[in-house]
Amino acid sequence: MDLVNLSLLIVFAIIFALACFLVANRKISSAISYFSLVSYSASVWVLSMYLFRNGEFVPLIVSTKALYVAGILITHYFLYFTDCFLVNKKINRIWPQLRNVVTAIIVVLVIFTNLIINGVSTFPANSVSFGYLYPVYAFFVSFYFFLSFVNLFHNHAFFSRNKGADNSIKVRQLEYIIIATIIPSSIGVLFDIFLPYYGFFELYWFGPAVVIIFVVFNVYAIFKHKLLDIKLITAELFTILIWITTLVHTMLSENTQDQLINGFVFILVTIFGILLLRGMFKEIAQRERIEKLAGELEVANMGQQEFLHFLSHEVKGYFTVVSALYDAILTDPDYGPVSEELRKLVSTGLARNKKAVGDIEDILVSADLQNGKVSYELKPTDAKAALLELVKEMKPEADEKELVLQVAADDGPDYSVMADKKYLFGHAVRNLIENAIIYTEKGEIMITLSRHGGNVTLAVADSGVGLSDDDKTKLFTRGGRGAESGKINAHSTGHGLYITKMIIVAHQGRVWAESAGRGKGSIFFVELPAVNKGAA
Repeated sequence: MDLVNLSLLIVFAIIFALACFLVANRKISSAISYFSLVSYSASVWVLSMYLFRNGEFVPLIVSTKALYVAGILITHYFLYFTDCFLVNKKINRIWPQLRNVVTAIIVVLVIFTNLIINGVSTFPANSVSFGYLYPVYAFFVSFYFFLSFVNLFHNHAFFSRNKGADNSIKVRQLEYIIIATIIPSSIGVLFDIFLPYYGFFELYWFGPAVVIIFVVFNVYAIFKHKLLDIKLITAELFTILIWITTLVHTMLSENTQDQLINGFVFILVTIFGILLLRGMFKEIAQRERIEKLAGELEVANMGQQEFLHFLSHEVKGYFTVVSALYDAILTDPDYGPVSEELRKLVSTGLARNKKAVGDIEDILVSADLQNGKVSYELKPTDAKAALLELVKEMKPEADEKELVLQVAADDGPDYSVMADKKYLFGHAVRNLIENAIIYTEKGEIMITLSRHGGNVTLAVADSGVGLSDDDKTKLFTRGGRGAESGKINAHSTGHGLYITKMIIVAHQGRVWAESAGRGKGSIFFVELPAVNKGAA
Protein backbone atom coordinates (compact mmCIF):
# COMPACT_ATOMS: atom_id res chain seq x y z
CA MET A 1 0.00 0.00 0.00
CA ASP A 2 1.47 3.35 -1.04
CA LEU A 3 1.75 6.34 1.27
CA VAL A 4 -1.18 8.24 -0.29
CA ASN A 5 -3.60 5.32 0.15
CA LEU A 6 -2.42 4.77 3.73
CA SER A 7 -2.94 8.47 4.45
CA LEU A 8 -6.45 8.33 3.00
CA LEU A 9 -7.38 5.38 5.21
CA ILE A 10 -6.05 7.13 8.32
CA VAL A 11 -7.92 10.33 7.42
CA PHE A 12 -11.10 8.31 6.82
CA ALA A 13 -10.83 6.57 10.23
CA ILE A 14 -10.33 9.85 12.10
CA ILE A 15 -13.12 11.72 10.31
CA PHE A 16 -15.53 8.80 10.68
CA ALA A 17 -14.75 8.61 14.42
CA LEU A 18 -15.39 12.35 14.76
CA ALA A 19 -18.66 12.00 12.84
CA CYS A 20 -19.82 9.22 15.20
CA PHE A 21 -18.84 11.34 18.17
CA LEU A 22 -20.81 14.32 16.83
CA VAL A 23 -23.87 12.15 16.21
CA ALA A 24 -23.76 11.01 19.84
CA ASN A 25 -23.94 14.70 20.85
CA ARG A 26 -26.34 15.89 18.15
CA LYS A 27 -29.11 16.73 20.66
CA ILE A 28 -26.97 19.49 22.19
CA SER A 29 -27.46 21.81 19.23
CA SER A 30 -28.53 21.90 15.60
CA ALA A 31 -25.02 23.07 14.66
CA ILE A 32 -23.57 19.78 15.90
CA SER A 33 -26.24 17.81 14.04
CA TYR A 34 -25.43 19.50 10.74
CA PHE A 35 -21.69 19.23 11.16
CA SER A 36 -22.02 15.52 11.92
CA LEU A 37 -23.61 15.22 8.44
CA VAL A 38 -20.75 17.27 7.01
CA SER A 39 -18.27 14.89 8.67
CA TYR A 40 -20.04 11.75 7.43
CA SER A 41 -20.10 13.19 3.92
CA ALA A 42 -16.40 14.00 4.20
CA SER A 43 -15.60 10.46 5.39
CA VAL A 44 -17.51 9.05 2.38
CA TRP A 45 -15.57 11.43 0.11
CA VAL A 46 -12.23 10.24 1.51
CA LEU A 47 -13.20 6.55 1.35
CA SER A 48 -14.47 6.99 -2.21
CA MET A 49 -11.12 8.50 -3.22
CA TYR A 50 -9.32 5.51 -1.70
CA LEU A 51 -11.62 3.12 -3.65
CA PHE A 52 -11.15 5.20 -6.82
CA ARG A 53 -7.39 4.78 -6.54
CA ASN A 54 -7.84 1.03 -5.88
CA GLY A 55 -10.41 -0.06 -8.45
CA GLU A 56 -10.25 -3.73 -7.40
CA PHE A 57 -12.72 -3.35 -4.49
CA VAL A 58 -15.74 -1.75 -6.24
CA PRO A 59 -16.46 -0.75 -9.84
CA LEU A 60 -14.65 2.49 -10.69
CA ILE A 61 -17.87 4.22 -11.78
CA VAL A 62 -19.43 3.53 -8.35
CA SER A 63 -16.54 5.08 -6.38
CA THR A 64 -16.47 8.02 -8.82
CA LYS A 65 -20.15 8.82 -8.43
CA ALA A 66 -19.84 8.42 -4.64
CA LEU A 67 -17.04 11.01 -4.76
CA TYR A 68 -19.22 13.62 -6.41
CA VAL A 69 -22.33 12.87 -4.38
CA ALA A 70 -20.28 13.28 -1.19
CA GLY A 71 -18.76 16.49 -2.59
CA ILE A 72 -22.09 18.28 -3.08
CA LEU A 73 -23.40 16.99 0.28
CA ILE A 74 -20.37 18.39 2.13
CA THR A 75 -21.08 21.89 0.84
CA HIS A 76 -24.85 21.50 1.27
CA TYR A 77 -24.68 20.54 4.95
CA PHE A 78 -21.86 22.97 5.69
CA LEU A 79 -24.10 25.81 4.51
CA TYR A 80 -26.77 24.60 6.95
CA PHE A 81 -24.07 24.48 9.65
CA THR A 82 -23.14 28.14 9.09
CA ASP A 83 -26.84 29.10 9.06
CA CYS A 84 -26.99 27.98 12.71
CA PHE A 85 -24.57 30.72 13.76
CA LEU A 86 -26.35 33.61 12.05
CA VAL A 87 -27.28 36.65 14.17
CA ASN A 88 -29.53 39.58 13.23
CA LYS A 89 -30.27 37.98 9.88
CA LYS A 90 -33.52 36.19 9.10
CA ILE A 91 -33.52 33.24 6.71
CA ASN A 92 -36.42 32.96 4.27
CA ARG A 93 -38.09 29.57 4.77
CA ILE A 94 -38.31 29.03 1.02
CA TRP A 95 -34.53 29.33 0.56
CA PRO A 96 -33.52 26.17 2.53
CA GLN A 97 -36.27 24.19 0.78
CA LEU A 98 -35.04 25.41 -2.59
CA ARG A 99 -31.49 24.34 -1.67
CA ASN A 100 -32.76 20.90 -0.72
CA VAL A 101 -34.48 20.53 -4.09
CA VAL A 102 -31.40 21.70 -6.03
CA THR A 103 -29.09 19.36 -4.08
CA ALA A 104 -31.48 16.42 -4.52
CA ILE A 105 -31.64 17.03 -8.30
CA ILE A 106 -27.83 17.16 -8.54
CA VAL A 107 -27.49 13.91 -6.53
CA VAL A 108 -30.02 12.19 -8.81
CA LEU A 109 -28.22 13.46 -11.94
CA VAL A 110 -24.86 12.23 -10.63
CA ILE A 111 -26.13 8.76 -9.71
CA PHE A 112 -28.63 7.93 -12.46
CA THR A 113 -27.46 9.87 -15.54
CA ASN A 114 -24.29 10.65 -17.45
CA LEU A 115 -25.07 14.37 -17.59
CA ILE A 116 -22.54 15.17 -14.87
CA ILE A 117 -20.30 12.06 -14.77
CA ASN A 118 -20.12 10.74 -18.31
CA GLY A 119 -17.74 7.84 -17.69
CA VAL A 120 -14.43 6.61 -16.28
CA SER A 121 -11.17 5.41 -17.79
CA THR A 122 -8.37 3.24 -16.38
CA PHE A 123 -5.75 3.98 -19.04
CA PRO A 124 -3.14 5.25 -18.68
CA ALA A 125 -4.42 5.96 -15.12
CA ASN A 126 -7.78 6.19 -13.44
CA SER A 127 -9.59 9.31 -14.69
CA VAL A 128 -13.08 10.71 -15.22
CA SER A 129 -14.86 12.14 -18.23
CA PHE A 130 -17.53 14.72 -17.48
CA GLY A 131 -20.97 15.41 -18.94
CA TYR A 132 -22.16 18.74 -20.28
CA LEU A 133 -23.92 19.62 -16.98
CA TYR A 134 -20.72 19.24 -14.97
CA PRO A 135 -20.15 23.06 -14.95
CA VAL A 136 -23.55 23.38 -13.20
CA TYR A 137 -22.34 20.92 -10.55
CA ALA A 138 -19.09 22.89 -10.15
CA PHE A 139 -21.05 26.15 -9.88
CA PHE A 140 -23.30 24.92 -7.05
CA VAL A 141 -20.40 23.43 -5.07
CA SER A 142 -18.58 26.77 -5.30
CA PHE A 143 -21.78 28.75 -4.71
CA TYR A 144 -22.62 26.82 -1.52
CA PHE A 145 -19.14 27.46 -0.17
CA PHE A 146 -19.46 31.13 -1.10
CA LEU A 147 -22.75 31.47 0.81
CA SER A 148 -21.20 29.68 3.79
CA PHE A 149 -18.37 32.22 3.91
CA VAL A 150 -20.90 35.07 3.62
CA ASN A 151 -22.60 33.70 6.76
CA LEU A 152 -19.31 33.31 8.62
CA PHE A 153 -17.98 36.77 7.73
CA HIS A 154 -21.35 38.34 8.57
CA ASN A 155 -21.16 36.81 12.04
CA HIS A 156 -17.51 37.79 12.45
CA ALA A 157 -18.29 41.41 11.58
CA PHE A 158 -21.26 41.52 13.97
CA PHE A 159 -19.34 40.19 16.99
CA SER A 160 -16.31 42.36 16.17
CA ARG A 161 -18.48 45.49 16.24
CA ASN A 162 -20.18 44.54 19.50
CA LYS A 163 -17.34 44.44 22.00
CA GLY A 164 -17.50 42.21 25.06
CA ALA A 165 -15.72 39.24 26.64
CA ASP A 166 -18.17 36.67 25.23
CA ASN A 167 -18.16 38.28 21.79
CA SER A 168 -14.34 38.31 21.72
CA ILE A 169 -14.36 34.55 22.28
CA LYS A 170 -16.93 34.09 19.50
CA VAL A 171 -14.80 36.17 17.14
CA ARG A 172 -11.81 33.88 17.75
CA GLN A 173 -14.00 30.80 17.31
CA LEU A 174 -15.34 32.08 14.00
CA GLU A 175 -11.79 32.77 12.89
CA TYR A 176 -10.97 29.10 13.60
CA ILE A 177 -13.90 28.00 11.43
CA ILE A 178 -13.02 30.42 8.61
CA ILE A 179 -9.34 29.45 8.50
CA ALA A 180 -10.15 25.73 8.89
CA THR A 181 -12.58 25.95 5.96
CA ILE A 182 -11.08 28.38 3.48
CA ILE A 183 -7.81 26.48 2.91
CA PRO A 184 -9.17 22.88 2.53
CA SER A 185 -12.22 24.08 0.54
CA SER A 186 -9.98 26.02 -1.85
CA ILE A 187 -7.75 22.97 -2.31
CA GLY A 188 -10.76 20.66 -2.79
CA VAL A 189 -12.46 22.94 -5.33
CA LEU A 190 -9.21 23.47 -7.25
CA PHE A 191 -7.83 19.90 -7.37
CA ASP A 192 -11.11 17.93 -7.36
CA ILE A 193 -13.55 20.18 -9.23
CA PHE A 194 -11.80 22.51 -11.69
CA LEU A 195 -8.46 20.91 -12.64
CA PRO A 196 -9.97 17.44 -13.33
CA TYR A 197 -12.36 19.08 -15.78
CA TYR A 198 -9.27 20.00 -17.82
CA GLY A 199 -7.76 16.51 -17.49
CA PHE A 200 -5.40 17.11 -14.54
CA PHE A 201 -5.75 14.14 -12.13
CA GLU A 202 -2.20 13.93 -10.71
CA LEU A 203 -3.27 15.60 -7.41
CA TYR A 204 -6.86 14.34 -7.48
CA TRP A 205 -6.33 12.79 -4.01
CA PHE A 206 -5.06 16.01 -2.42
CA GLY A 207 -8.49 17.44 -1.53
CA PRO A 208 -9.69 14.35 0.40
CA ALA A 209 -6.32 14.11 2.15
CA VAL A 210 -6.46 17.65 3.56
CA VAL A 211 -10.17 17.56 4.44
CA ILE A 212 -9.06 16.31 7.88
CA ILE A 213 -7.95 19.90 8.62
CA PHE A 214 -11.45 21.10 7.76
CA VAL A 215 -13.20 18.59 10.03
CA VAL A 216 -10.83 18.56 13.01
CA PHE A 217 -10.50 22.34 13.32
CA ASN A 218 -14.25 22.89 12.94
CA VAL A 219 -14.94 20.34 15.67
CA TYR A 220 -12.40 22.17 17.83
CA ALA A 221 -14.16 25.47 17.10
CA ILE A 222 -17.50 23.91 18.12
CA PHE A 223 -15.87 22.75 21.35
CA LYS A 224 -14.58 26.27 21.94
CA HIS A 225 -18.20 27.38 21.64
CA LYS A 226 -18.66 25.46 24.93
CA LEU A 227 -21.15 23.08 23.36
CA LEU A 228 -19.23 19.93 24.29
CA ASP A 229 -17.55 18.43 27.33
CA ILE A 230 -13.81 17.70 27.12
CA LYS A 231 -14.08 14.48 29.18
CA LEU A 232 -16.85 13.25 26.91
CA ILE A 233 -14.88 14.16 23.79
CA THR A 234 -11.86 12.16 24.94
CA ALA A 235 -13.85 9.13 26.05
CA GLU A 236 -16.06 8.98 22.95
CA LEU A 237 -13.23 9.43 20.44
CA PHE A 238 -11.09 6.86 22.22
CA THR A 239 -13.99 4.39 22.34
CA ILE A 240 -14.93 4.89 18.69
CA LEU A 241 -11.32 4.47 17.55
CA ILE A 242 -11.06 1.22 19.51
CA TRP A 243 -14.31 -0.02 17.91
CA ILE A 244 -13.04 0.78 14.41
CA THR A 245 -9.64 -0.79 15.09
CA THR A 246 -11.06 -4.05 16.49
CA LEU A 247 -13.67 -4.25 13.70
CA VAL A 248 -11.05 -3.79 10.97
CA HIS A 249 -8.79 -6.30 12.73
CA THR A 250 -11.69 -8.79 12.78
CA MET A 251 -12.48 -8.28 9.10
CA LEU A 252 -8.83 -8.75 8.10
CA SER A 253 -8.41 -11.98 10.08
CA GLU A 254 -6.80 -14.69 7.95
CA ASN A 255 -8.79 -17.70 9.25
CA THR A 256 -12.05 -18.58 10.96
CA GLN A 257 -10.47 -19.09 14.38
CA ASP A 258 -8.92 -15.63 14.36
CA GLN A 259 -12.21 -14.12 13.19
CA LEU A 260 -14.10 -15.74 16.09
CA ILE A 261 -11.55 -14.59 18.67
CA ASN A 262 -11.32 -11.07 17.27
CA GLY A 263 -15.10 -10.92 16.88
CA PHE A 264 -15.55 -11.89 20.53
CA VAL A 265 -13.05 -9.19 21.54
CA PHE A 266 -14.95 -6.67 19.39
CA ILE A 267 -18.25 -7.54 21.13
CA LEU A 268 -16.66 -7.15 24.59
CA VAL A 269 -15.07 -3.83 23.63
CA THR A 270 -18.38 -2.61 22.22
CA ILE A 271 -20.31 -3.50 25.39
CA PHE A 272 -17.65 -1.95 27.62
CA GLY A 273 -17.59 1.23 25.51
CA ILE A 274 -21.37 1.59 25.61
CA LEU A 275 -21.43 1.16 29.41
CA LEU A 276 -18.60 3.67 29.78
CA LEU A 277 -20.30 6.29 27.65
CA ARG A 278 -23.68 5.76 29.32
CA GLY A 279 -22.07 6.34 32.72
CA MET A 280 -20.42 9.54 31.49
CA PHE A 281 -23.67 10.78 29.93
CA LYS A 282 -25.43 10.26 33.28
CA GLU A 283 -22.65 12.07 35.14
CA ILE A 284 -22.80 15.05 32.77
CA ALA A 285 -26.62 15.11 32.88
CA GLN A 286 -26.53 15.16 36.70
CA ARG A 287 -23.94 17.94 36.69
CA GLU A 288 -26.06 19.98 34.25
CA ARG A 289 -29.14 19.49 36.46
CA ILE A 290 -27.16 20.63 39.50
CA GLU A 291 -25.89 23.69 37.63
CA LYS A 292 -29.43 24.46 36.47
CA LEU A 293 -30.80 24.12 40.00
CA ALA A 294 -27.97 26.29 41.33
CA GLY A 295 -28.84 28.96 38.77
CA GLU A 296 -32.54 28.77 39.64
CA LEU A 297 -31.69 28.98 43.35
CA GLU A 298 -29.54 32.04 42.74
CA VAL A 299 -32.40 33.70 40.84
CA ALA A 300 -34.81 32.80 43.65
CA ASN A 301 -32.42 34.20 46.26
CA MET A 302 -32.05 37.42 44.29
CA GLY A 303 -35.83 37.70 44.07
CA GLN A 304 -36.16 37.08 47.78
CA GLN A 305 -33.54 39.70 48.58
CA GLU A 306 -35.21 42.24 46.30
CA PHE A 307 -38.58 41.54 47.91
CA LEU A 308 -37.05 41.85 51.39
CA HIS A 309 -35.42 45.12 50.35
CA PHE A 310 -38.71 46.46 49.03
CA LEU A 311 -40.68 45.33 52.07
CA SER A 312 -38.09 46.72 54.48
CA HIS A 313 -38.15 50.08 52.73
CA GLU A 314 -41.94 50.19 52.94
CA VAL A 315 -42.01 49.25 56.63
CA LYS A 316 -39.22 51.71 57.37
CA GLY A 317 -41.29 54.41 55.71
CA TYR A 318 -44.26 53.68 57.97
CA PHE A 319 -42.10 53.72 61.10
CA THR A 320 -40.54 57.00 60.04
CA VAL A 321 -43.98 58.59 59.67
CA VAL A 322 -44.97 57.33 63.13
CA SER A 323 -41.71 58.70 64.60
CA ALA A 324 -42.47 62.08 63.07
CA LEU A 325 -45.93 62.06 64.67
CA TYR A 326 -44.51 61.12 68.09
CA ASP A 327 -41.88 63.84 67.78
CA ALA A 328 -44.51 66.40 66.78
CA ILE A 329 -46.64 65.59 69.84
CA LEU A 330 -43.63 66.18 72.09
CA THR A 331 -42.25 69.33 70.44
CA ASP A 332 -44.95 71.04 68.37
CA PRO A 333 -46.85 73.70 70.44
CA ASP A 334 -49.85 73.42 68.11
CA TYR A 335 -50.78 70.16 69.88
CA GLY A 336 -51.07 72.00 73.19
CA PRO A 337 -49.61 71.05 76.56
CA VAL A 338 -48.61 67.40 77.03
CA SER A 339 -49.15 65.76 80.40
CA GLU A 340 -46.20 64.07 82.06
CA GLU A 341 -47.84 60.66 81.77
CA LEU A 342 -48.53 61.13 78.05
CA ARG A 343 -45.03 62.54 77.50
CA LYS A 344 -43.54 59.43 79.10
CA LEU A 345 -45.73 57.14 76.98
CA VAL A 346 -44.97 58.98 73.73
CA SER A 347 -41.23 59.10 74.52
CA THR A 348 -41.21 55.33 75.02
CA GLY A 349 -43.04 54.85 71.71
CA LEU A 350 -40.63 57.18 69.94
CA ALA A 351 -37.60 55.36 71.34
CA ARG A 352 -38.96 51.96 70.30
CA ASN A 353 -39.89 53.31 66.90
CA LYS A 354 -36.36 54.63 66.37
CA LYS A 355 -35.00 51.24 67.46
CA ALA A 356 -37.23 49.50 64.88
CA VAL A 357 -36.04 51.90 62.17
CA GLY A 358 -32.44 51.15 63.17
CA ASP A 359 -33.05 47.38 62.95
CA ILE A 360 -34.60 47.72 59.50
CA GLU A 361 -31.70 49.93 58.43
CA ASP A 362 -29.31 47.20 59.59
CA ILE A 363 -31.11 44.58 57.48
CA LEU A 364 -31.07 46.85 54.40
CA VAL A 365 -27.41 47.74 54.79
CA SER A 366 -26.51 44.07 55.39
CA ALA A 367 -28.28 43.02 52.17
CA ASP A 368 -26.67 45.87 50.21
CA LEU A 369 -23.21 45.05 51.53
CA GLN A 370 -23.59 41.36 50.69
CA ASN A 371 -24.73 42.17 47.14
CA GLY A 372 -22.00 44.76 46.61
CA LYS A 373 -24.52 47.58 46.14
CA VAL A 374 -22.86 49.95 48.63
CA SER A 375 -20.53 52.57 47.18
CA TYR A 376 -18.38 54.53 49.63
CA GLU A 377 -17.49 58.19 49.25
CA LEU A 378 -14.13 58.19 51.01
CA LYS A 379 -12.84 61.56 52.16
CA PRO A 380 -10.17 62.66 54.67
CA THR A 381 -12.08 62.68 57.97
CA ASP A 382 -10.99 63.78 61.42
CA ALA A 383 -11.76 60.63 63.43
CA LYS A 384 -11.56 62.51 66.75
CA ALA A 385 -14.07 65.18 65.74
CA ALA A 386 -16.43 62.59 64.23
CA LEU A 387 -16.18 60.43 67.36
CA LEU A 388 -16.87 63.33 69.74
CA GLU A 389 -19.88 64.34 67.67
CA LEU A 390 -21.22 60.78 67.75
CA VAL A 391 -20.66 60.36 71.51
CA LYS A 392 -22.46 63.64 72.19
CA GLU A 393 -25.42 62.34 70.18
CA MET A 394 -25.49 59.00 72.02
CA LYS A 395 -24.82 60.25 75.54
CA PRO A 396 -28.52 60.55 76.45
CA GLU A 397 -28.87 56.77 75.91
CA ALA A 398 -26.05 56.16 78.39
CA ASP A 399 -27.41 58.73 80.84
CA GLU A 400 -30.79 56.99 80.77
CA LYS A 401 -29.06 53.84 82.14
CA GLU A 402 -26.88 55.94 84.45
CA LEU A 403 -23.72 54.82 82.65
CA VAL A 404 -20.57 56.90 82.40
CA LEU A 405 -19.70 57.45 78.72
CA GLN A 406 -16.46 59.25 78.04
CA VAL A 407 -13.75 59.68 75.40
CA ALA A 408 -10.00 59.75 75.92
CA ALA A 409 -7.85 61.10 73.08
CA ASP A 410 -4.63 63.11 73.14
CA ASP A 411 -4.66 66.52 71.48
CA GLY A 412 -1.36 66.14 69.64
CA PRO A 413 -1.73 63.39 67.00
CA ASP A 414 -3.39 63.73 63.60
CA TYR A 415 -6.39 61.34 63.65
CA SER A 416 -7.37 61.84 60.00
CA VAL A 417 -8.55 58.71 58.14
CA MET A 418 -10.05 58.14 54.70
CA ALA A 419 -13.69 57.46 55.51
CA ASP A 420 -17.27 57.60 54.42
CA LYS A 421 -18.51 59.29 57.59
CA LYS A 422 -22.07 58.06 57.11
CA TYR A 423 -21.07 54.39 57.09
CA LEU A 424 -17.94 54.32 59.26
CA PHE A 425 -19.22 56.46 62.13
CA GLY A 426 -22.96 56.48 61.41
CA HIS A 427 -23.14 52.66 61.28
CA ALA A 428 -19.97 50.83 62.32
CA VAL A 429 -18.69 52.90 65.30
CA ARG A 430 -22.25 53.75 66.38
CA ASN A 431 -23.04 50.04 66.54
CA LEU A 432 -20.04 49.33 68.78
CA ILE A 433 -20.99 52.13 71.21
CA GLU A 434 -24.67 51.17 71.13
CA ASN A 435 -23.82 47.54 71.94
CA ALA A 436 -21.65 48.70 74.84
CA ILE A 437 -24.59 50.70 76.23
CA ILE A 438 -27.09 47.86 75.74
CA TYR A 439 -24.94 45.11 77.27
CA THR A 440 -23.61 47.13 80.22
CA GLU A 441 -25.99 47.26 83.19
CA LYS A 442 -23.81 49.48 85.39
CA GLY A 443 -20.38 51.05 85.39
CA GLU A 444 -18.72 52.91 82.55
CA ILE A 445 -17.90 52.86 78.84
CA MET A 446 -14.50 54.29 77.96
CA ILE A 447 -13.76 55.09 74.29
CA THR A 448 -10.08 55.57 73.59
CA LEU A 449 -8.60 57.04 70.40
CA SER A 450 -4.87 56.63 69.79
CA ARG A 451 -2.33 56.92 67.01
CA HIS A 452 0.37 54.25 66.54
CA GLY A 453 2.65 54.73 63.57
CA GLY A 454 0.56 54.72 60.40
CA ASN A 455 -2.67 53.58 62.06
CA VAL A 456 -5.47 55.17 64.08
CA THR A 457 -6.91 52.83 66.73
CA LEU A 458 -10.28 53.21 68.41
CA ALA A 459 -11.16 51.07 71.45
CA VAL A 460 -14.61 50.79 73.02
CA ALA A 461 -14.24 49.28 76.53
CA ASP A 462 -17.21 48.44 78.74
CA SER A 463 -17.86 46.78 82.08
CA GLY A 464 -20.73 44.71 80.74
CA VAL A 465 -21.56 41.00 80.26
CA GLY A 466 -18.22 40.13 78.64
CA LEU A 467 -17.48 37.40 76.08
CA SER A 468 -16.65 33.72 76.29
CA ASP A 469 -14.25 32.05 73.85
CA ASP A 470 -17.27 30.55 72.07
CA ASP A 471 -18.89 33.99 71.78
CA LYS A 472 -15.77 35.38 70.11
CA THR A 473 -16.00 32.83 67.28
CA LYS A 474 -19.57 33.94 66.47
CA LEU A 475 -18.93 37.67 66.52
CA PHE A 476 -18.80 39.56 63.20
CA THR A 477 -20.64 36.74 61.39
CA ARG A 478 -24.07 37.17 59.82
CA GLY A 479 -26.64 36.43 62.53
CA GLY A 480 -23.87 35.68 65.04
CA ARG A 481 -24.65 36.61 68.65
CA GLY A 482 -23.12 35.88 72.03
CA ALA A 483 -24.87 33.46 74.41
CA GLU A 484 -25.88 36.24 76.81
CA SER A 485 -27.05 38.70 74.13
CA GLY A 486 -30.48 37.10 73.67
CA LYS A 487 -31.22 37.35 77.38
CA ILE A 488 -30.41 41.06 77.54
CA ASN A 489 -31.50 42.17 74.05
CA ALA A 490 -34.26 39.87 72.79
CA HIS A 491 -34.68 42.00 69.64
CA SER A 492 -31.08 41.59 68.46
CA THR A 493 -30.91 40.68 64.75
CA GLY A 494 -27.29 39.54 64.80
CA HIS A 495 -26.56 41.79 61.81
CA GLY A 496 -24.91 44.67 63.65
CA LEU A 497 -21.37 43.39 64.11
CA TYR A 498 -21.47 41.68 60.70
CA ILE A 499 -22.22 45.06 59.10
CA THR A 500 -19.58 46.73 61.27
CA LYS A 501 -16.88 44.34 60.06
CA MET A 502 -17.82 44.66 56.38
CA ILE A 503 -17.76 48.46 56.56
CA ILE A 504 -14.43 48.57 58.40
CA VAL A 505 -12.83 46.04 56.01
CA ALA A 506 -14.07 48.19 53.10
CA HIS A 507 -12.13 51.08 54.72
CA GLN A 508 -8.96 48.93 54.64
CA GLY A 509 -9.18 48.45 58.40
CA ARG A 510 -9.75 45.61 60.84
CA VAL A 511 -11.93 45.01 63.89
CA TRP A 512 -11.64 42.53 66.74
CA ALA A 513 -12.79 41.96 70.33
CA GLU A 514 -11.06 41.01 73.56
CA SER A 515 -12.54 39.94 76.88
CA ALA A 516 -11.35 38.26 80.09
CA GLY A 517 -14.56 36.22 80.14
CA ARG A 518 -18.25 36.46 80.90
CA GLY A 519 -19.12 39.13 83.44
CA LYS A 520 -15.74 40.82 83.01
CA GLY A 521 -16.54 43.35 80.30
CA SER A 522 -15.13 43.54 76.78
CA ILE A 523 -13.08 45.78 74.51
CA PHE A 524 -13.81 46.21 70.81
CA PHE A 525 -10.93 47.53 68.71
CA VAL A 526 -11.03 49.26 65.32
CA GLU A 527 -7.78 49.92 63.47
CA LEU A 528 -7.72 52.15 60.39
CA PRO A 529 -4.89 53.46 58.20
CA ALA A 530 -4.12 57.11 58.87
CA VAL A 531 -4.17 59.62 56.02
CA ASN A 532 -0.85 61.20 56.99
CA LYS A 533 1.35 58.19 57.75
CA GLY A 534 4.28 60.28 58.93
CA ALA A 535 2.47 62.49 61.44
CA ALA A 536 1.95 60.56 64.67
